[in-house]
Amino acid sequence: MTFTLALLIAVQSFIIACSPEQIPQGHAKLSSIVAIGDSIGNGFGLATPWPRLLEESLEIPVFNNSVSGKETDWGLQMIGSLIETHKPSHVVILLGTNDAARDTPVESIINNMQEMANQANSRNVVVLIGTVIPNHQSARSDLRAREISQRMKNIDNAILVDVRSAMGDGTGLLADGVHPNDTGQQVIANAFTRQLKSTNKPSAKR
Repeated sequence: MTFTLALLIAVQSFIIACSPEQIPQGHAKLSSIVAIGDSIGNGFGLATPWPRLLEESLEIPVFNNSVSGKETDWGLQMIGSLIETHKPSHVVILLGTNDAARDTPVESIINNMQEMANQANSRNVVVLIGTVIPNHQSARSDLRAREISQRMKNIDNAILVDVRSAMGDGTGLLADGVHPNDTGQQVIANAFTRQLKSTNKPSAKR
């Protein structure tokens, strides 16, 4: 690993975008997590996925529901049943890459994320939402990902984790221009881990 990448991993944990207005009230004690994502969250056969790294770091159950090709509308359809099935204290969401690539209207993407946050909050589950990581395969998709990430700052009832800033411009962190390599997956996991540890301390292991 180069010095630059090592420095990036060390610094990225501190790059968390979360305003007081975005933090839901009544934080649950951190006991288990449902992760909702796309191929970035399942590793795409290229790297150890960030939900597994999150589980190893926090030493609590992380139920990974990351499916290749999925968008935020799928996450909205799934979040209620996933919470009912797994009964987590927290939900961590990293979606938006496919929405950006497929020209889903930005307003629809933000509305989907807001409704996911509302559904989790109504069930007394804390939700963290990550911003959209860089895309080296398509400049247009990356521009949309940047716009989506900026608009995500307006989402209520959620903790916004600036994964995009943690990834920098993505140099050295993407295996194929879109999907993170092992180092990139670790950067994502570190960003979420830092926020979770600063918000709650895990309860006793199950």
